[in-house]
Amino acid sequence: MPAGLVTVTLVQPGVGIRVSVNTLDPSVAAKYAKQAAASGLASPIIPHSLFGAFADGEALPVLRHTQIGS
Repeated sequence: MPAGLVTVTLVQPGVGIRVSVNTLDPSVAAKYAKQAAASGLASPIIPHSLFGAFADGEALPVLRHTQIGS
């Protein structure tokens, strides 16, 4: 069994949280989404060129480039 499934089974994240969807304020989530978009959260994942990512030794952009290319 993968470690993630074992961890979720043992820890049970979110159990005991009593939140009603009707009482949530969507403007709060929109503020955080706007901040994440403005900070360029995904920009380090997208390489400028495949050779530059290889030269810098960055594994994540190289993997992302292979996903986009295939």
